[in-house]
Parts: sequence; C-alpha cells; structure tokens
Amino acid sequence: TLAWAVATVATRLSRPVAIAVMSVAVVVQAADLHAIHADRRRTTRGTEFYAWTDPFSSSRWAAIVPGYAHLALVPPPQCGTAPQPYEPAVRLAAQHELTLNAGVIARGDMGAQRRYCADLEARIGDGRLETDTLYVVSAAGAAALTSTGGDRVVCGRVDAVWLCTTADAHARWRDAAPFDRAAER
Repeated sequence: TLAWAVATVATRLSRPVAIAVMSVAVVVQAADLHAIHADRRRTTRGTEFYAWTDPFSSSRWAAIVPGYAHLALVPPPQCGTAPQPYEPAVRLAAQHELTLNAGVIARGDMGAQRRYCADLEARIGDGRLETDTLYVVSAAGAAALTSTGGDRVVCGRVDAVWLCTTADAHARWRDAAPFDRAAER
C-alpha cells in the first residue's frame, strides 16, 4: 500500500504538490515513530545494553530445550514484570528455534494484548501448562504453579532461572539436566 500511495501521489499530482504531500507524510511518520525510536536509542546506547549477563548460559539448557516448541516468560514484559530479562530469552529462543511470547512492535492491538495477558494468567493460575512449552517464572510463580498444578507440574531452578514444565516433558530431560539442589518443587 505504501508503494501504491507514493506512485499515486507522484503520478497524479503536480511536482510541487507531490513534493509537499510527501514532505508532510515524512514529517507525520517521523512524529508518529519518534517515541519508539527514542526508547530504542535510550536502551541500546547505555553500557548495560552491551554488558547484560546471560542467565541461560548453563550447559544444561542444551539438554533442557530440545523437545519444546515454545518458550514462555510468565509474565512476559507486555503483561507485567518478566522473571528474566527479555534479551537473553530472545537469544535462547532463537538459538533453539523456539517461539517466544514476547516481542517489540511499533503499534499493537491493546485489546488483543490484554486478552492474551488475561488468558495466560488464568491458565497459569489454574496450573494448566502445555507440554510443548517451557515456562520461565519467578520463584513465587514456581511455588504457585506447583501448588495449583499438583503432580502435573514440575518446577525448579537452573542457575538463576526458575522454570516450570509438565511432568511428562520434564521426564525427557530430568536426568540429563537436573535442577539445582534444594530448588526443585
């Protein structure tokens, strides 16, 4: 549609009017995207951007992640405070070809976002986990999930990361990548 709009303006309007229309469109677009670009500049120029630690650096992740299709931060950044930084989770998901329930977009459907967050909260609150999803949670989230999910849910810690999964999925890697001692729930 953008190419069509540019072609229409360029071919149907006189040159000075087309230049004026395109100039206004560029200014409106720049104003519309200014906030997201300013935020991106702010978060990628500081030393903390280049020095983030990777909580998923343990060699155990190579045994844990295969067999899953999705990595879920609970909650993801768009629904609240994520249990782990977004960037390392993106890296882990990309390295293992997993989907991730978080992302950065310029414009979003806020209604759809609220519905997703409410649905995720309800599923987690009921202890309903998907076998093909590895859930990264907080320590409190792990405790809540194990109490509501019963023996269907297994949670534990790998280094500084709390994660939960179904008991069936956990059985695939339990021996190859055990949870930290005294951290399994």
